[in-house]
Amino acid sequence: MSTNGRGPEPSRRITLCVMKGGDGDLMVESIQESQPEVRITDRGPYMQLQSEEAIVLDVVDIGDRKGTTMSVQDVLVSFSSFVGRIEIEGDEIRVTPDLPNMQR
Repeated sequence: MSTNGRGPEPSRRITLCVMKGGDGDLMVESIQESQPEVRITDRGPYMQLQSEEAIVLDVVDIGDRKGTTMSVQDVLVSFSSFVGRIEIEGDEIRVTPDLPNMQR
């Protein structure tokens, strides 16, 4: 809802949807343990993860849970959709509401 007459207020909520089963379940387990503040909702064939802060996926941790080495690309293919910005640094994937070079 707008309070300034210029349209809707910007939201910092980010959303990540991952397919259920296999790697998607492992991603949800990893995030539940490392970021308990992330809201996780079962949406039938996929899981919806929401947060006001970055959602961080540790590719090494997810691979360890699977019992194999995984790449960033192996994890990214389980994303059904997302709202936010993807940042990749080493073995870490971040879905963040922040935009580079933008002041709040």
